[in-house]
Amino acid sequence: MFTRRIDNLTGLASMAREVESLMNELFAEPKFAFAATPAATRFPALNIFETRDALVVEAELPGFTMKDLEVTLENGELTIAGRREIAELPEGAAYQRRERSVGQFSRTVRIEETIDAEKVAAKLADGVLTITLPKAAAMRPRRIEVSTN
Repeated sequence: MFTRRIDNLTGLASMAREVESLMNELFAEPKFAFAATPAATRFPALNIFETRDALVVEAELPGFTMKDLEVTLENGELTIAGRREIAELPEGAAYQRRERSVGQFSRTVRIEETIDAEKVAAKLADGVLTITLPKAAAMRPRRIEVSTN
């Protein structure tokens, strides 16, 4: 009887590992992969989309200013890094709850497209950092005229 119970626990642990593996596959990011960290700990949250002429990265960064941030593009990797300081509380105040993280962060994404690095632009508005990565001219679609002769 004791042996059967151990077998059931072993089977349950095996099933839990399989479910964890399936969940990791289900929530894996497609074309733009990041370091393997749980989704809940990734900061900032990103949207990346492609237009005809550029890749655009949007990062949620409420409460940050451009002086708090550093954006770099090197060897096909776009990095958004920054720092949030602890907010000063008024005299005699104490936190009831504190959920906004403080300290340094860094998030890197691999860019698969060939980018015109000289024309990359970033702007911060309403808590969203928008980085526009223009495609190199050779990578942009172009219309080819067809002659009749």
